[in-house]
Amino acid sequence: MTSTNTPAGRSPRTTTRGLKPREEPWPELIAAATRVFYDKGCEGASLQQIANELGMLKGSLITTIEPLDGDTADRHDQTIYR
Repeated sequence: MTSTNTPAGRSPRTTTRGLKPREEPWPELIAAATRVFYDKGCEGASLQQIANELGMLKGSLITTIEPLDGDTADRHDQTIYR
């Protein structure tokens, strides 16, 4: 049964909206950053180049990496400083 607000031929909306769960960004991000640092060196690498390597906007990259909670920061440190 469809609601009166649902257009003909369409399914009613669900609360989950069919969104995919967010994937862990760190493995791909670290791989892209490694490629940029390898190619450009420490002095030449930038967030913009890493974002380009990932195919995303620099602001989106910053939003992805900025909110480091305790667990994420610990995983990051273990990856970088091993």
